[in-house]
This record gives sequence, structure tokens and C-alpha cells, in this order.
Amino acid sequence: YSLTRFRIPTSDSHPRGIFVQNATGIWFTEYQTGKIGCLDPNTPTIVEWQLPNPNSQPNDIIVVGNTVYFTELGADRIGAYNMSGLGPQGQYFKEYLLPSGTAPWSLTADDDGMIWFTSSGRNVIGMLNPHTGEVTEHRSIPTTNSQPHGISFDNVTGNVWFTEYQGHRITKYDPSENLFYEYPTLTA
Repeated sequence: YSLTRFRIPTSDSHPRGIFVQNATGIWFTEYQTGKIGCLDPNTPTIVEWQLPNPNSQPNDIIVVGNTVYFTELGADRIGAYNMSGLGPQGQYFKEYLLPSGTAPWSLTADDDGMIWFTSSGRNVIGMLNPHTGEVTEHRSIPTTNSQPHGISFDNVTGNVWFTEYQGHRITKYDPSENLFYEYPTLTA
């Protein structure tokens, strides 16, 4: 085994989220500097993009088709970067406003391209329809102040799984039943 380190051009960037798109596209967030970046480990080249709101605190990142989605923890938004620039008026960046206090932590996509996210500030999980811009919050998580963080979509069952950071649980949300199933961790 070998370890290869790649230096991010912006110092003190505090990288957080990471998503492997393919062998030449490793996407990441720069929490402290309000940027997203992409590493091509073969060249090795890192390209950075400054987000419209430099205080957005991007936390997590995924790629769906030609679009890079990221949470803006400090701005209560989900951002989107269109790699082809074919958005409205040729815009590359778009932001989806979430309810105040959302503090979106993590995100994932389902098979229909809907973007699911955890709301660590409002104790819910939500779904963004990127085609219409509609945001749906699903009812409150049974454990109060659980601070949901990580989230993943199960493409076999259609369930959404997430972690409860303060609730000390792993939780399954079944959209067809609109029910939560909480599984306590063995230790707090």
C-alpha cells in the first residue's frame, strides 16, 4: 500500500465532504473558505470554485449526472454546480433555499434524482426536487434533538438511512409508510 497526499491550493480550507465521481473526478468541499474542488489524481490537478456565498460552509457533496450538489451548512441551502453550464441563462451555480435553521449536514440521491438531506438544526430529513425546486420536510424524527448527520439511499428497498449524532441511533425512514425505525447504538 502507498499513501499519496495532494495539497489543496487554498490553505486553511478545512476539507470535509468527498465524493468519487470517477477516476479523474474526486469532488470535495472546503468548509472554511466557501469553496468546492475537484481533484484529478492522474495529473495531479485540483480545480477550485468559489461559491456565491463565501460564508456558506459547504459540508457534504455528491454528483448526480452533470450536477454537483452540496450542503451549505452555514447558509441553510443546498447548492448545485452544473458542470455543463446549461442552467438558466447559462448559470453554473444555483442555490435552493431551505427553511431557516435547517443546518443541512449531509445529502444523497435516490433513483429518481431526488436529493435527500439531513437537517441537523430542525431534527428532520428532507427531500429536494431539483426539477421543480420544491423542498419537502418529512415529519420530525422521534428522538428529540437527535441532530441527524450522515444519510444514504438504499436503491434496493427505497428506504433512506441516516445517523442520529446526538440521538445515538441509526434510523431507517420508509417513504412508502412515512415511518421511522430507530436502532439504538450499543453505547452512547
